[in-house]
Amino acid sequence: MSNCEKIKQEYENLKSIKKEFDLEYQKAVETDDLSKVKELKAELEEKRGILSKKLWTFESLPQRELKEQYENQREIMEKTGILEKLSNGELGIKAIDNKEYPLPSYQEIAKRIRENKEMLKTKTEQGFNQLLIVPFGMKLDDLIEKYKKVILKHHKEGKLLATKENPSDPDESLGLDENQPVWVWDGYKNADSDGKLFYFPKEFSSNHQGKTKQEILK
Repeated sequence: MSNCEKIKQEYENLKSIKKEFDLEYQKAVETDDLSKVKELKAELEEKRGILSKKLWTFESLPQRELKEQYENQREIMEKTGILEKLSNGELGIKAIDNKEYPLPSYQEIAKRIRENKEMLKTKTEQGFNQLLIVPFGMKLDDLIEKYKKVILKHHKEGKLLATKENPSDPDESLGLDENQPVWVWDGYKNADSDGKLFYFPKEFSSNHQGKTKQEILK
């Protein structure tokens, strides 16, 4: 049996366990007996984890490291107020189109990475192995204000430091104009919400063929 056939068999087995789990869960709702449900849940999570590792082909970006990066960014965005509790109880952002967008789960991000593995495998091997979650739909002015508050807070706490060439280099505090912690070009004011800012242009001319944030979010 080829490796591909083995993975397919494991996937089919996983689907069978999931189906059995769903049936047992429905029974447990009526009987309050969760013993079988817990047993199947543990088996499902174990087999799903094993299969997920087999499908992961990025040696330069192990799954454990990717998950740590995801959790760190989620925590930072929550602490800075970029993420907020949405009407459905999930964490996410309220975008310029007045819609709510929940933060993608780690599983969703891992799935997207696997779907684009040919391109991303090359990139990770070149050293591009840092996950960056961008709250794209958020109004740019609101995001800038969040950045200002964080930079000012770090400055007042003495934690606004220069980048080090080596980890062993001494800390070097940076100066800051507290009246203007983030310099912003005047043309950026409401640029994304007013449709003056274009993303993904194909050329730098009047025929740029770029799209506004509103168009991308549709």
